[in-house]
Amino acid sequence: MIPSQTDQSNGNANISDFSEEVPTRQALVDNLIAPPSASKRKTERSAATYPRKRAVIACETCRKRKVKCDNQRPSCGGCADLEIECVFRNSKTDHSTYDLASLEILERINYVAGLLENQHDTLSTHILRANSDAEILLESLEIAGRTPGVSEDILEWPIFGGRYDRTKVETLIFNPHAADYTYHVPTTLGHYPSDDQRLVQSVSSDPIRMSTPGRGVQEDDVLRLIDKFLVNVHIKNPILDVGDLKRKARFIVENGFGWDAASCLVLIVCALASISSTFTPEPVTPALVNGEDGKTSISDAHDYSTAESYYIAAQKRISVLGNSIPTTQCYFLSGVYEMYSLRPLKAWKSFNSACITLQIYLRGRSQQIESASRSLERRLYWSCLKSECELRMEINLPPSGLAKVNYPDVFPTPPNRSPEPSDYSTTPEAVHQPSVSTRHLGEDSEDVWSYYVSEIAVRRIGNRLMNSFYKEDESSWLSMPLDRMIRVADELELQLTQWFEHLPATLAAKGAAGPAPHNPVVEELQFVLHARLFDFRERIYRPFLYLAIHYDPTDLIQQTLLPYVHRCIQACLMFLLRGTPRHRHHGTWYENRGMFLKSLLLIAAVKSSHIAVPSLWRQGVDSCIAGFQFWELESPDLRESRLVLQSLLAEIV
Repeated sequence: MIPSQTDQSNGNANISDFSEEVPTRQALVDNLIAPPSASKRKTERSAATYPRKRAVIACETCRKRKVKCDNQRPSCGGCADLEIECVFRNSKTDHSTYDLASLEILERINYVAGLLENQHDTLSTHILRANSDAEILLESLEIAGRTPGVSEDILEWPIFGGRYDRTKVETLIFNPHAADYTYHVPTTLGHYPSDDQRLVQSVSSDPIRMSTPGRGVQEDDVLRLIDKFLVNVHIKNPILDVGDLKRKARFIVENGFGWDAASCLVLIVCALASISSTFTPEPVTPALVNGEDGKTSISDAHDYSTAESYYIAAQKRISVLGNSIPTTQCYFLSGVYEMYSLRPLKAWKSFNSACITLQIYLRGRSQQIESASRSLERRLYWSCLKSECELRMEINLPPSGLAKVNYPDVFPTPPNRSPEPSDYSTTPEAVHQPSVSTRHLGEDSEDVWSYYVSEIAVRRIGNRLMNSFYKEDESSWLSMPLDRMIRVADELELQLTQWFEHLPATLAAKGAAGPAPHNPVVEELQFVLHARLFDFRERIYRPFLYLAIHYDPTDLIQQTLLPYVHRCIQACLMFLLRGTPRHRHHGTWYENRGMFLKSLLLIAAVKSSHIAVPSLWRQGVDSCIAGFQFWELESPDLRESRLVLQSLLAEIV
């Protein structure tokens, strides 16, 4: 238990609040030396007239002897004749021989000097406080090199007693093949290849993901898959020129796939189309995954094998491409596919390659380029940067350096609609998908673009949040002044609330608190943005929960922490009670990781025994476990996370 610290103070002042009025140095000087008005000059002259005499400073010996001192230095004549030491008083502090006029002037000068010193001290205090808060709210395009705050860090909180080995989960993120699947994977799904088998496979096919036969790569399916991609995937990352993509697709239908960048791009687009599906907010429930007929993500993905065929074909081509915009697009969309298929480490490699390829291209390209190409660059830049930051919030990996390019645009600019090929028509299957209207097929759709820019905006807030509270481990929260922590949290909450309240009506539910858990948002873009809101809000208030759990329950600081702790718990519950979506998308792995982390926080609060947690917390954790059961065949780290949660629940009576 952390010792009592009741001397920490609370504070709610805004960071930029400098309300105290302090006179400027020039104003004080002007007030001192400015001549009086003509009407007052005569009166003030008579009032300030003092009998003046020459102020003579005698040495100490002459003063005692009461004789005239010639004031010679370093020894007066009298002391020289007596051959004794001559001592003069300090004229700077001895005012005994000053006349009244001199003393009046000195008094006013000392008064002004005191005001100036007080002004300097006050401004210094404000500046130090402002600089201190500004430093931790520093605008940054990337998060700190080491990013504590992932789920495994929570397992090391003192409340858990060091009984859980974080490396069991982390190892499976970096090496999924380290998992032993032999006891729980149906034999019909096969097994992961051995280490020797993987060494001879340049692009390994995954037996789990290719357990059922698929259509393989078919040129005749390309146009249908392009339409499906635009509806299901492109709406969340509009980094392609739709008209140009359709022209490439038409060329491939007529001439077949080659080994160029265009073929690689269309292949990865077809892979994403095959693995994606129409959005549904249906969450995974215990009833869905338990029992003999329990569902899994593999059984739900009917075209997984087909998607893998397109993906593998694209990977065989991507390594021979040059540094260009199409190559960057191929790497980026490969990362998106790998996130769809819950392979985060591979996704990081692809996103990192996209960032590096884009950097090389930007340094070597001509400054005189068309506006359409410039717009494409901007979208790629921000998409790459955002995706890299998202992964680095969950995995401790180095940045690519793309943030240091210092791209001049705060936000990407909306693309212009490029003409669609005259012989290209949208397939009926894509048009009649029930969840997403046909307005999303146009890349300049207002909703699509608003969502895209909103994601970039909230990512900036997320980076400020990580750089404010998560540059170091949890011990830094103990040494951070509580009033400073509160000011920073209030400022971040204000930014997050303003971001949410300024979302377009089509993307935001009514009320700044977001949708109620029992009334899930049915539109996909809304669903993703609300997840961002709850996730970032929990991260803002997590430090307060940590302090409340590990401080003495009787410490007076608990009363100050209480409202912020409640906000953290509420955000955790709102996130958990939405459930893990059955719908597969770019953020599926992130959502499962978020469910794990927030479950750990609620369990930690319950274990503390002095923090009030609503009884719904158990329902939220059970929902998290069901989600793990549904997705864990594709991501072994989720299975290990499930075992940790089940072990923790068994300890709570």
